Amino acid sequence: RGSDYLLLLNHDTEVAPDFLTRLVEATETDPKIGIAGPLIYYYRQPEVIWSAGGAVDRRRGEARMLGIGQREDGAFRQVRDVDFVSGCALLIKAPVVARIGPLDDRFFAYYEEVEWCWRARQAGYRVVVVPQARVWHKISPEARATSPTVHYYMTRNRLLFLKCAQLGPGAWLHTLIGEYLRTLVSWSLRPRWRNKRGQRKVMLQALYDYQRGRFGPVDLG
Repeated sequence: RGSDYLLLLNHDTEVAPDFLTRLVEATETDPKIGIAGPLIYYYRQPEVIWSAGGAVDRRRGEARMLGIGQREDGAFRQVRDVDFVSGCALLIKAPVVARIGPLDDRFFAYYEEVEWCWRARQAGYRVVVVPQARVWHKISPEARATSPTVHYYMTRNRLLFLKCAQLGPGAWLHTLIGEYLRTLVSWSLRPRWRNKRGQRKVMLQALYDYQRGRFGPVDLG
């Protein structure tokens, strides 16, 4: 509707008053910057970083957050290029959306911003983190780590990302054999992982759903 930018912002965040101004200022310095994200901290640990952008390991087929768990010590001072920024807080130029398309709603949750940023970079745009823009995310790492729902979408959508990004056979082998199969075997055979039965169940469902092309939101019962 004539906007210059679109902003994604999770409802479970607190933002610095100038975070949006900082993001816009940074993107205006270079027409090649298509997407920008802030430095995101834990809300309960306001000096500890949750995300300083992210990197995609093309060989392993893995997306990981940068700076996670680090205390703010000045290491992140300059605007820097990254493979992706978190969809928790993401600013994208409207012409970029017009060119690469919107978020792929097959993902529903998790990896959707990774794929979007990947598409932007493939189209020649830069994706950057702007440390001067600050956001605090009300997120619990412990709750995420034990959530079957999070595990389901992370498992299924990582495979969908590998397909969309057209990563090579090495990434598929590492993901399916080096990680998924080893995890399932460990969770099935080792008594110490009895508490992982719920996650094992949804992991198998995620693999099955990917194979039959079942995407979007899923009722896990």
